[in-house]
Amino acid sequence: MWSVTINVIPKIFKQEGAPCQSRITPPKKNVQGLFNRIAGNYDDMNNLITLRTHRHWRKVTMKQMALRPGDFAIDVCCGTGDWTIALAQAVGPAGHVVGLDFSKEMLAIAKRKVEAAT
Repeated sequence: MWSVTINVIPKIFKQEGAPCQSRITPPKKNVQGLFNRIAGNYDDMNNLITLRTHRHWRKVTMKQMALRPGDFAIDVCCGTGDWTIALAQAVGPAGHVVGLDFSKEMLAIAKRKVEAAT
C-alpha cells in the first residue's frame, strides 16, 4: 500500500480588508470555481482535448524524473490524482506522496482514485 496524502492548498490570495502577507492578487475570473464545476468531467475532457497523449507525456516524464522507491514527492495542483498515483507507484510503499490542489471537487475525485488504485 502506498503512502499518499491529499490536501487542499490554502487560499493565498489577498482579500480586501483581510490581514494577509501575500502580494498575490486574485485572478479576474474564479478559476477555483471553474475547476470545482468541471471536476466530474475533467478526465474525459483531458482525454478528448489531448487525444489521450497526456498519458504518454506522463510516462515519458516519470522516466525522466527517475524517482526511486522510498523517495518523497509533492504533486502541486494534483487535480484528479493521475500524476499523484503515478508518483506513488514510483516511490512505492516505502516512499510518500503529497497531492495538493485548491479544488475540493478535484481532490474528492483524486482521493477516490487513489483509494481504488491501492
